[in-house]
Amino acid sequence: MKQLIFSSIGILLLISINSYSQVDNTKVKSVSNATTTNKKQIEQLPYTASLSSKVEMGNPDHAKMILSLYKDYETNEFKHADWIADSIVAFFSNGVVVKGKEKVIEAYKQNRNNFSDFSFEPQVWMPVKLNDKNENWVLIWEAAKFVTKDGAKGTGYTHETWRINKDGKVDLMRQYEMKAPPANP
Repeated sequence: MKQLIFSSIGILLLISINSYSQVDNTKVKSVSNATTTNKKQIEQLPYTASLSSKVEMGNPDHAKMILSLYKDYETNEFKHADWIADSIVAFFSNGVVVKGKEKVIEAYKQNRNNFSDFSFEPQVWMPVKLNDKNENWVLIWEAAKFVTKDGAKGTGYTHETWRINKDGKVDLMRQYEMKAPPANP
């Protein structure tokens, strides 16, 4: 009787191991096929990306860092300056280029002082890793609602790209802005 029980357990174990290995192989084949399909789709695109085509989702902590810098601007409290590299270069949408940590922080402070009220409404953000360049970026689209010191209300829309260096600090920022559409198009 004991021999029958042990034999039955042994057979069930073999069936389980075989079933697990078949499921596991199916998953591997499925992932492999998806990768091949994605590669073929990329090869069929009409352009080749000049910066990188080897992009994957990045570190969510990088997005949290950039969103915290936005909150600093919004509240007019620049408490995360240590997240900015000494060598940062900021390209603003008005064509101004500012180099160096202290100058970039000062530019943000001066700009923020033009407003009595300011709030961001992030619409999309995405941390990305450029594998072939070993670079980390955060891409963000946002709307901003503001009131100037003279009481004028406004809304702005921007897209910004933030590069995070190997030390985990922002060393490059590029800003693009959509001008407000006319009230009655």
